Amino acid sequence: MFYCFKNASQKNKESLTQLLKSTKVISYDARNILIYLKTQLQIYDNTFSMYDAKIGASLLDPDNPPENFSELQKLLSFTAPYTIATECPLQKAAWYLTLLRECWSRLNSLLVEKQLWQVFVDIEMKLLPIIAEMERRGVSIDLSKLKSMEEVLVNRTRLVEQACYKAAGKVFQINSTVQVRSILYDELQLDTKCNVKVRETLAGGVKSTSEIMLRSLMSEHPLPKLILEYRHLHKAHATFLAGIAQHVRDGVVRPTWVQTAAATGRIASNNPNLQAIPKVPFSLVMFPDDEDKESVQLKFRSVYVAGAGQSLLAADFQHVECRVFAHVAADTALLRALAAPRDLFVLLAAQWLNVSESAVCVADRERTKRLVYASLYGAGTRKLMEILDLTYEHALQVAASFNRTFPSLKSFGRRVVWECSQAGGRLSTLSGRARHFAHINSKDFALKSHAERQAVNFIVQGSAADICKMAMILTEAELRSATPPVDAHLVLQIHDELVWEVRDEHIPVAAGIIKRVMEGCGRQFGMSISLPVAISVGKNWGEMEDYNVPV
Repeated sequence: MFYCFKNASQKNKESLTQLLKSTKVISYDARNILIYLKTQLQIYDNTFSMYDAKIGASLLDPDNPPENFSELQKLLSFTAPYTIATECPLQKAAWYLTLLRECWSRLNSLLVEKQLWQVFVDIEMKLLPIIAEMERRGVSIDLSKLKSMEEVLVNRTRLVEQACYKAAGKVFQINSTVQVRSILYDELQLDTKCNVKVRETLAGGVKSTSEIMLRSLMSEHPLPKLILEYRHLHKAHATFLAGIAQHVRDGVVRPTWVQTAAATGRIASNNPNLQAIPKVPFSLVMFPDDEDKESVQLKFRSVYVAGAGQSLLAADFQHVECRVFAHVAADTALLRALAAPRDLFVLLAAQWLNVSESAVCVADRERTKRLVYASLYGAGTRKLMEILDLTYEHALQVAASFNRTFPSLKSFGRRVVWECSQAGGRLSTLSGRARHFAHINSKDFALKSHAERQAVNFIVQGSAADICKMAMILTEAELRSATPPVDAHLVLQIHDELVWEVRDEHIPVAAGIIKRVMEGCGRQFGMSISLPVAISVGKNWGEMEDYNVPV
């Protein structure tokens, strides 16, 4: 039976609301439907039981999620028994709904068969209305601050641009790798003068103008350094200012939040990507000398602001991926380190280097942090070379020393790969989210190594992603059911960090609920350890201050 509401009268809205509430709603790309119901029809009910076939299908093959309805049918091996030749939109809609019903029947059975039904219903579908509301609401932008930052950045870029022309002795397209390559290697012959063997690009087999190569040429001539400075400024302007400004409507930016973008289950932000906005201040000078120590720094996050009478409240999981690893690897030493009320990476650096914590310098802490995460994600020696900027032999020595101190980091990776191999390439996270690694037993070393790294990464990052999703679901439920009501709305999800816009007088209550719920949400997936959360509050996202939650 098909229903068609020809106008948005109050009676039709009530009928439609009742219809949606009284049945299970099967849809394709339900986020857009939920946004439409609120923005166009002013139907604000969030109690609909809605199942999104597009998201369900992505759980079956997370590496190749269907981008359209035709791909969904192909994934399910479904072929329409007949087609219709009509220009009538209602007849077309009825036909597609008929196909969707058939596809849903197959998809439902497969999700149950593959043991993915609970992930679909308890995580993805409960998250769906939260994601839709985040997208509908958006986050406010201080356009005047954005424009003033843009002016500062453009002026600095012009100065560096003129310096590039002067150093090259000619005007050229700085963003053109062809022209840069010609000047550096053909005209100035810097690779010969520096006695540097320049890497060739994989695609074209021509000399690379990558950052690593340009850095190796900086000692001979000022141009490579200036080109790096220009790229540094140009990318920041295009990505974090001009790229954001074009998406602002009525002082608000509304990114698209995508549940199916990553095979690990991570949520992605598109058009624009607000997850890429750097937390640390951006320095206008890439290579500061003594004269540049006081150079201007731009806080790109500070253009994202709260409305009048409200503040932004951020809740940030502390080392959640390390805690997931410690749990799944049953690493008692790491669990003890995580339980200590001290800087985790200073503590681990002290253990590794066999020195006191006070003797650990900033560089040692940073190197330890990079090694931990490289190990968690199964990085090989060549990747370590890039991460730590070391020779191959030195990287081997560092990795061997680190693995002797923390053997579970390596043994965990081996165990995951073995389990994946024994299960025919299938792995599941703590939540039950699954992924298939077709090349885990491949004879091709490169394919096998890549699959192994992905497998380790999936267990850690995939479990952490679902913990963050569960945090969104549980905090939303608690905030909405609080008495008296709490005026708090989720506006940003930056992987391990969640940001709400909260009415100022409700901050103490909201902060208490959010911290309590998030720190205990790992129990949903069998984790016995707490997941510490840091709370910060501010009028803009770039100038947040630590907030001590009232006990």
